[in-house]
Amino acid sequence: MTFCYNDKYLFFSIPKNISNGMKEVLKLNNFTVSNKLPPNWKSHFKFVVIRDPISRFCSSYLVFKRLVGKQKVKGVKDVNSFIDNIDIFLKDRHIAPQVEFLPCKMDLYLRKENINEDFKKLKEIKNYLDKVGMFNKVDKAEKERIMKEIKPKQLQKLKEIYKKDYEIYNQKSK
Repeated sequence: MTFCYNDKYLFFSIPKNISNGMKEVLKLNNFTVSNKLPPNWKSHFKFVVIRDPISRFCSSYLVFKRLVGKQKVKGVKDVNSFIDNIDIFLKDRHIAPQVEFLPCKMDLYLRKENINEDFKKLKEIKNYLDKVGMFNKVDKAEKERIMKEIKPKQLQKLKEIYKKDYEIYNQKSK
């Protein structure tokens, strides 16, 4: 797990939630990037980028497809069979629920789907970040196609797996 921090702020990085882009912007603002939590981390202002769990899953599935290519993975021929066999993939950091990356409640949840506006709010709230990145939305056509392919039974299974992610995603920040 990766963290970005300075003496007051702590960013929790979650894979597939623009984590690389956020790390770059925070480095420009003199944040340290580390695999360890800073001393006294509980007193820091904690924030994270969260993402709609099904959207994140679809993005991760597409990465899986590209990495595996034409190789066969036993029992997996399409997105629905992947979901049917998801238990063997849940340990992968890209598939694991987002809540597994959060050891405590955050002070601010930024949403990937609204990141440019939310990032500006972070700057306004804390008046600290000098350099604010603008994150471009990537072509969503392939991800949306995958979302449409998910059958109701498999969609329900994903919603159950990511139930706690949805609880966080649907709540308001302080």
